[in-house]
Amino acid sequence: GGRIAIYHTTDNSNWAITAYGGITSTREGGAGTIYRKQASQLWGNLTIDNGAKTFSSSDFNDIGRPLSTTSADTIIPTNYTFDAVIIRNYSQVRINSSLNTTTLLVSSYSSINATAHITATNLTLHDYSTLFIEPSATINYTNFNWSTRGALVDNGGGFALLGASDLTIQSEQYLFANTRRTYTNIYLNGTLWHNAPQTTK
Repeated sequence: GGRIAIYHTTDNSNWAITAYGGITSTREGGAGTIYRKQASQLWGNLTIDNGAKTFSSSDFNDIGRPLSTTSADTIIPTNYTFDAVIIRNYSQVRINSSLNTTTLLVSSYSSINATAHITATNLTLHDYSTLFIEPSATINYTNFNWSTRGALVDNGGGFALLGASDLTIQSEQYLFANTRRTYTNIYLNGTLWHNAPQTTK
């Protein structure tokens, strides 16, 4: 999808700025990155948006599983800090190093595979999107908005909601509990699931 960076004092444009992944007969490309920084911002905003135009619903698996084995990930390989990170429209993002942001929004059939430390003041997971919490990950947040069939896949990493003594899963929240945890009480109005072990050859 490439990389775009825009630095500005004010922006009154109506440009359609996109960095969608390409497509071949056998594989879709990962979304590119769009970085925008207004002069008054400290860190700027990062948007990863794959446009949803190169995919059909058959390309994607059930909620809580990797979206597509034929689509490339967008990889965040080194430490970054942003004012906001927006991941949307069938984007698949792998975070391999520390990410710090005020706002982290994951929406519209997108996914994050977190293998490192993430700190977000406001974390939103909704609209059929998935957050994979790998054993090496620690995700810290102040506010967590989890709705509209957003899925947490607990593979053993650190996440405050999952480390509490009581667990509450509301309507249209999905939790895939793939590691052992102990709770005093579980309040279940959504979906609690377990992914069976899979062997890759």
